Amino acid sequence: MADVVPIARAAAAGGADAVSLVNTYLGTAIDWRRRRSVFPRGFAGLSGPAIKPMALLAVARTAKAAGVPVIGIGGIATAEDVLEYLVAGATAVQVGTSCFWDPAHPVRLADEVTRLLAAEGISDVRDLVGTLDREAPADRGRGDPGRGDPGRGDTERPPAESLRTAEPRTAEG
Repeated sequence: MADVVPIARAAAAGGADAVSLVNTYLGTAIDWRRRRSVFPRGFAGLSGPAIKPMALLAVARTAKAAGVPVIGIGGIATAEDVLEYLVAGATAVQVGTSCFWDPAHPVRLADEVTRLLAAEGISDVRDLVGTLDREAPADRGRGDPGRGDPGRGDTERPPAESLRTAEPRTAEG
């Protein structure tokens, strides 16, 4: 994933009132028997819940650095998802994929967000925006994710034995 912060800063410098992050990531699927992509162009856009972790990271990194409001997009299907984007720094969200199966879903999400905020004693949603604790205990000492720092959590490899597949099963069991 490209670092979108410089792009967002350039958009702000050019007069953008806000930036939206993210839409889709390019991906492919392969028919191994035919040795071809299943997509006519060789690739397609991946969206929905699968991209939410990457989108949250882009929002969190950009929200404080860009100088303009960020609209969070990507994998928003629940009120909890909405609130995660707000905590990451989004000032608004866009709901897309879930609207395919339920066009009224955003209305229900807004009602559920209101209920969850009230249950937490938060009367103004703006009080939640950008409140991500960037020094959460699980992140301490792990380097700067995405910058190639040693000790980064996603570069640690599991022991080889954990990658082995299970023994094949026989008809008996």
